Amino acid sequence: MEESLPGAGQEDSATNEGGGSFYRELSELIDAAKAGFLYLSEKGITGLSCSRESQKIIETWGRGVAAVPLRKPLPFSPCSVSREEWETLSEEIRNCSACALGRNTTAKPKETGPKNARLVFIVPFPQTGAAHPFSGPAGELFLKIIQAMHLASEEIYVLNVVKCCPERELSPFSAEAALCASFLKRQLAIIQPEAVCVMGAFAVQSFLSTEETLEALRGRFHAYQGMAVMATHHPETLLKEPSKKREVWEDVKKIMDKLGLK
Repeated sequence: MEESLPGAGQEDSATNEGGGSFYRELSELIDAAKAGFLYLSEKGITGLSCSRESQKIIETWGRGVAAVPLRKPLPFSPCSVSREEWETLSEEIRNCSACALGRNTTAKPKETGPKNARLVFIVPFPQTGAAHPFSGPAGELFLKIIQAMHLASEEIYVLNVVKCCPERELSPFSAEAALCASFLKRQLAIIQPEAVCVMGAFAVQSFLSTEETLEALRGRFHAYQGMAVMATHHPETLLKEPSKKREVWEDVKKIMDKLGLK
């Protein structure tokens, strides 16, 4: 994830031939301006799009992963975290035995992504035996959502509320979720994304520490330490209730607007 992004080389070669410093400084100023507008931006629903383009995108969700042309890769935010600091935190998560769930988990699934990602997705917990946050039809649908945002999976970070796969049904306010909350907050403090998309009622209620329903919370941004947090449905929900795809599309379009994605 820390490797050069496709297409970045051409821009680098062009800017390095004189004026490279100017463009880098300009990029930093633009990032700072975006952060300011993000904090001051209005909350609430700004409207619905019934365009044919939006309808076509929603209709393709859940029909397998079709190729969607990607825009130029999303530029990463500045990241000051040291490799040692991140590895120390990752090791703490792997070795955590604060609860029975942690003590009985032999291998915690690895959370992957760039440590300076501008967009982070938060999901409830890892799936049993899965190397990635999503697998099967839900995984295909999640990838479809990412592609509809004109993003590559390598440009985002996916974090779990609960770091181990639970053996029983958990409450969003369970001891396990509370114990893992400190890890999640530290990860976000390091990554410092501009936007966070929390998927599913469990993750939303646990992360935002609220008993309000997902339906009451989605569709608008919530502030969290300078980050814009959007609550939306989990891909598993969309498989059971396809009619909610439009709601997810409206939510992710707001995130796209925040990040300047077209």
